[in-house]
Amino acid sequence: MNSGQPIPVGSYSYPLAIALAPSGPLAVVADTYAGRAALVNTRTRRTIAQVTTGSYPVAIAIAG
Repeated sequence: MNSGQPIPVGSYSYPLAIALAPSGPLAVVADTYAGRAALVNTRTRRTIAQVTTGSYPVAIAIAG
């Protein structure tokens, strides 16, 4: 695994914020200009889902 390479989070991505789950290999990335949040498996380094958030998400939080 080359940890120096970016993980793609979308075709029109402008990642602005990231939150890491404390209990597993999940990162949530605010893809600001696309109006989405990308769910990323940090172990496989792949986006597993895209969630529509609305216009310009600028912050991310994970509860739990």
